[in-house]
Amino acid sequence: MNLCFKSYAKLNLFLHVIEKRLDGYHNISSLFALLNLHDSIYIKKVPDYARKVQIFTHKSEELRIENNIAYKVMDALSSYTTKPISVCIKIFKRIPIGAGLGGGSSNAATILLALNQMYNLQLSLENLLDIGVSLGADIPFFLHQCKLALVSGIGEKVVPVTQKMRKTLYILLILPKIHINTKKVYENLSNADYTGYKCKEGSLYDQICCGKNDLTNSAIGLEPSIAVILSILLTQARCINARMSGSGSSCFGIFASLEDANSAMTICLAELQAIACSMRIEIMEI
Repeated sequence: MNLCFKSYAKLNLFLHVIEKRLDGYHNISSLFALLNLHDSIYIKKVPDYARKVQIFTHKSEELRIENNIAYKVMDALSSYTTKPISVCIKIFKRIPIGAGLGGGSSNAATILLALNQMYNLQLSLENLLDIGVSLGADIPFFLHQCKLALVSGIGEKVVPVTQKMRKTLYILLILPKIHINTKKVYENLSNADYTGYKCKEGSLYDQICCGKNDLTNSAIGLEPSIAVILSILLTQARCINARMSGSGSSCFGIFASLEDANSAMTICLAELQAIACSMRIEIMEI
């Protein structure tokens, strides 16, 4: 029997690169928000010889992706539990690949959670985090299954933000038809890109509105059209700020009302060869 699971995207409302570590990874300080944009993942138990992973667009066109992380999840989980894991996985993508929205990490976390349930492994969150962080830095956030979290370290330190709602912001998300390689963005960082700024207690609203993404200059160096998208967003009426998510290529504008976000979306769609959508983000206070 096929079971269906939703795999949600994330947005980096701000992202500060603290330092490069001796192991080559980077310590960050970021605010992650879960979006209502999601992939659909169908999983079915099968004999070992029938194990496979297939990736499709939302129009059911099959994509050929080498070394998909879903295989690594199955192997890592089997190794961790010493139990055979054999499933057929079909992933229907709506989250763009290489867009800085954590699609691959979300898929990995969703599959981990699903297999833990399907095989009745009874692994704790801590167990799943041990497996997840070995596969990808963004996976721990998705394993926490929270809507908003402060994330630090390489991504393994996740503090869900669950306090009473204070304000609501509206995000206009621009999804250009550009794939940016995360590894290259980090490799392209200059010394000036490291702010060393860490998330501090206080108003998250102010930090979102005034914060930045330290990966932006590096991404623009690889793909100059990112600068054009951000510039167009910033010129929209009542746009509070504009930013890139993750290592790109997705960008977003921040607005105080849905009407302002939707008005800007109409203009941006006319000026950019991209997909756009608006959504609500509830901002909490620490």
